[in-house]
Parts: sequence; structure tokens; C-alpha cells
Amino acid sequence: MDWTEIYSQLFEEKRKNPKLRLVYADFTDSTYELKKMTIEISSDMKANRNTSNSQSSESDTKIKTSSLPSPSPPLSSTNDFINILLLGESGVGKSTFINAFANYLHFQTLADAEKAEPIVIIPVSFLITINDNFDEKIIKFGHIDSNENHNNSGQSVTQHCKSYVFDISNEKKLRIIDTPGFGDTRGVDQDDLNMEGIFSFLHNINYLNGICLLFKPEVVQLNLYWQSCLIQLFDYFGENIVNNFIFCFTNARSTFFTPGNTRPLLKKLFESFPRKNIPFEKNNTFCFDSKAFRYLVAIRDSITFDLNKRHDFEQSWIRSTIESERFRDFLCHLHEYRKNYEWQSIKDAQFQINFMIRPILETMRNLYRNIILYSLNLSIELRATHGSPSSMICYKCNRNPEKFNDFWILPDHLHNSLNMVSLNYFLFI
Repeated sequence: MDWTEIYSQLFEEKRKNPKLRLVYADFTDSTYELKKMTIEISSDMKANRNTSNSQSSESDTKIKTSSLPSPSPPLSSTNDFINILLLGESGVGKSTFINAFANYLHFQTLADAEKAEPIVIIPVSFLITINDNFDEKIIKFGHIDSNENHNNSGQSVTQHCKSYVFDISNEKKLRIIDTPGFGDTRGVDQDDLNMEGIFSFLHNINYLNGICLLFKPEVVQLNLYWQSCLIQLFDYFGENIVNNFIFCFTNARSTFFTPGNTRPLLKKLFESFPRKNIPFEKNNTFCFDSKAFRYLVAIRDSITFDLNKRHDFEQSWIRSTIESERFRDFLCHLHEYRKNYEWQSIKDAQFQINFMIRPILETMRNLYRNIILYSLNLSIELRATHGSPSSMICYKCNRNPEKFNDFWILPDHLHNSLNMVSLNYFLFI
């Protein structure tokens, strides 16, 4: 039995019994040759087996792994959190989609939502025409967030990856990872930088339930970066990640809540990849419209609408609510795409190695410094300080030595923006 089968078996046992703890032992440097691997059954498990099967014998306390069948991976999430990565080009409405989805699940009807404060997880800003003279007004709502920059037209509003968590059932919480949009005015280099930031963010996540690809239904041509984006996803996750793709369409009221012209363009794009038969069917495709959410935000700013427009918003709300419930049910039954099992690639290994370099070098430096201090009968008192939540250590900027008593120290430089240098020179703290 190979390692993946053993891991699958152990993971399934832990899923059935949360009290179990998986222990990893490395026998690489062992002087003894291990000819076989056995799984030792605890006394509690043994008692349970004896109860269910009176014919069990003492010889069953040790079971060869080769005699155990390999269980299939769980069909749905076994964790309390459902992790969804949200990807899309700039301006497609990822942040608005998250806000609208939260409202569709929280309020039963549009009338209920009108009576309460709209749920705004991410601050919104949009332009609206307010009268027959086509006067325009910018509507802003929500607390100021430095991660959302609405001031640069043509650029991604979301600056860095950020996750948002809310309840979608009594047992499950949904964690949506919002990401910077690609295809903005800063060019392909910025898109590649954003993808590096996404992969660096995912390094701290053990599993994903799905990757939500967000589109508008009526496009003449797909953004050219979509091909590069999907190739990088395959390189990082492996080709089997296609089984966890989710296709979502915003502003779908104009196409009667269908994918519109975008679907054949995507099908043609998928044909160019070595991996064929990428699932893109009704069950993993969802069409929404966010105009009803914008209506809720606008009326909070004393903007009025006639009854005909209000009726249109209500129809959009009803259809989007139905689709949101179907989307929620689909998410709750998604199979986890786990690290060290399905999620294995050279790209991910490179990220893991890069994240190991700094701790190893810091350990070597501290050991060498302690040896010197010990030989001189000296000591250094270390005092930790809290950095900004979005701070990162930059490896590229020149470090100027600073003298502390008799010691010269090269301090680390902290940056709050991903746009300053390449993520290859960053360490998140």
C-alpha cells in the first residue's frame, strides 16, 4: 500500500472519530530496516470491534496495511469551514458579489431587506444615474477599508487577498477568499504579481473546497490573461483541481440568468488545454444579478426609484435568492481538495521551500550569535513588537546597519503594500 492510500485511510478514521490524533514519525535515519508497516489499534477501538464482532481474536490487534481496503475520499467537507477562492478580472464585481450573496441568504424578501440595514462585508462604491437629466452620483457605503481602493479607475479595487467568513448553515461557515482582479491598466506584470500574492496567501490554507471563477455573461472576447491564470492554477494545484471549479456569472439579468455568449468562449478556451473534459455544466454554474443589492445601498443614500424599477429589482432579487440557495447547497457538498493528497505540484513545493529558507537562516544566525555571546559571557534581551497585520518583510530593499550599544544590527524593513516590489522578496508576518 502506498503512502496516499495509508494517508487516506488515516484521514477517514480521524473524520469518523475527531478524538483521534495523527502522528507523523520519520524513520529516514533509522538503522533498522522496516520491512512492513502496521497500524496498532487502541484498546477502545479493540473493545468496539469485539462488541460488533464476537468472533474477533487477539491476532486482530495488529492489521497489515496491505490487507486494508483504501477508502474513497469523503464526498463532502468534513471541516466546519468551506474555503472558496474567488477569481475574476478587474471590474467583474467580485466584492459586490460577496456582499450581494450575504444579503440574499440573510433576508427572505426584498421588502425585508428594505426595512433593515444592508449587510456590507466589503465597502462598496459605484456610480448611479439619479434622474431624467442623467445626473450622476457616486454612492459609497460601508466602513473604510485600506484593502479596497476605489480611487484608481481601471485598476483592481481589491489590493491584496483577504478572506471573509459568514455562516451559511447551522454546521458550516463559508470562508470566501477575495483576490485582486487581473487585466487592469497596470499590465501583465501586475497580474503575475497578483497571482504570486494569491499563491502565497494559499500557503497557509490546508484545503480548498472550490475555486469560483467569476465572469460577466455578455463578453465579446475573454481577457487574454484567463489562459495564463488557468495554466498557473494547474501548475500550482495539479490538473485535478478542475473538479472543484465553480462558474459564476454576475449581471446575468440581461441574459435571462444564463451564461450568455461567455460560455462558448470558455468552452473554446478549455479545448486549448491538455486536460480535456473540464466540468462546465448546470450543476456547477450559477447566474446572479447584483442590481438588487445596489438598490438597497442606494435607497440608504436617499435615492428614489419608481415602481417599475422597484419591480425589476424585486424580480432580480427573487431569481438571485433562488440561485444563491442552490449555490449554498452545492458548496456544502463539495469534496475537499487537500494539501499533501490531491494538492501536490512542483509549484507548491517551490513555495514551501521558499518559506523554509528564512526560518532556517534565522536559526543558523541565532545559533552562531549565541555561540559568540556565550564565549564573551554576554547576553541580548529580545523584545518583540507587534507589526501591522498587512506588514511584510522585504528582502530586496537595502538594509542599513544600526548600532545598539556595542552591536551593529541589520534591521528588517516592513512594507504595507504588495505593489512595491515582487513577492519573491516578501515574507508575510
